Amino acid sequence: MMKKGFSLIAAIFFIILISTIALTSLSIATMSAREAPNILLNQQAELLARSATEYAIMNIQQNDYNKGCPDSVKEINLNYPSKSPIFNVKVQIYYLNSALPCDKNVISHTTLTDNDKFASIIDVHVASVGNIGSAPIKFSRRTLQIP
Repeated sequence: MMKKGFSLIAAIFFIILISTIALTSLSIATMSAREAPNILLNQQAELLARSATEYAIMNIQQNDYNKGCPDSVKEINLNYPSKSPIFNVKVQIYYLNSALPCDKNVISHTTLTDNDKFASIIDVHVASVGNIGSAPIKFSRRTLQIP
C-alpha cells in the first residue's frame, strides 16, 4: 500500500513539474512574439536619431556663419516616412561660442580659440505618432559636435 501511495504522489508531483515548465516556456514564447515589433520600432527610432544627427551636422557645416544664422540651423523637424508618418523627429541645435551671430541658441558665453570656430550641442528627440506598438516609443540622443 505504501508503494502505491508514494508512486501516486510522485506521479502527481511530476505532472505538476512538467505543466509548470510547459506554461513557463509558453509564456516566454508569447512574450517574445509580442515584443518583437517593439524591438524593431525601438531600433528604427535609434537609427532615425543617428541619421537626424548627421543631417544636423551637415546643415551646420554648410552654412557661412559670418552672414548670419539661418533658421534651419536652430531647429529641424522631420517626419518619417513622409507619407503617413510613424515617427516625429525634432532636432535642436545649441551653440557654445558667443562670437557667432546665432544669438538665439547660444548657451555658453565663452569664446573658443581660433582653431575651433565653434562647438554645438545637438539634441535629437524621436517620438512615435499615435499608438503603433504596445507602448509609445521615445528616444533621445545628445551629441557634442566640433565641426
